[in-house]
Amino acid sequence: MTPEQERQQHICAAYRAAQSAIPMFVVYRPITSDYPGKWVARMHLTEPDAPTDLLIEADTLVGIRIQLPPEAVNIGRYFYDNPVIEEVWL
Repeated sequence: MTPEQERQQHICAAYRAAQSAIPMFVVYRPITSDYPGKWVARMHLTEPDAPTDLLIEADTLVGIRIQLPPEAVNIGRYFYDNPVIEEVWL
């Protein structure tokens, strides 16, 4: 198994283990102060309402999307979201 496959397996396992807490991935544009120039997705949980330490980094939005669990669904973004948020996946 390649390191990329192991990372994908870890991401999917964490996502599936958190189903009772309604996990979501918030995808941030490459303009954040923490990760300038990088697209970032962080898994958040609704119960408790908090981000997790699971972070995905990529050079492109497509690079983020291919690392997300295949069962995740893109729900876009809301007009009141912070401008650094590109989309949310449930």
